[in-house]
Amino acid sequence: MENKKKLSKFSKAVIVEIMVLCVLTVVLRIWVLPYLAHGGMLHVALSTHVFMIGLTATAFTLFAVFFKRGWRGHKKYILIPGIFTVFGYILLALANEMNF
Repeated sequence: MENKKKLSKFSKAVIVEIMVLCVLTVVLRIWVLPYLAHGGMLHVALSTHVFMIGLTATAFTLFAVFFKRGWRGHKKYILIPGIFTVFGYILLALANEMNF
């Protein structure tokens, strides 16, 4: 019974993370990235940083899950940095399509 409660809290946390990152993607695309694009390539640098942070977190989580004994039962936690990596990739695609 307790396992289901933890899974439901984790599922809610993942859903909240996805919703927040979706809203943040829209805000960044409409207001922040165009503002940063006028000053040079800052919008691409920011997007690349976000993508690389997500990629690094995903790589470390994958390493921990597959090579550390204590983490073997925590495979669901790959979702959190994985979602952030996808967010960074979407930001990178949005930043590279902007032509100012």
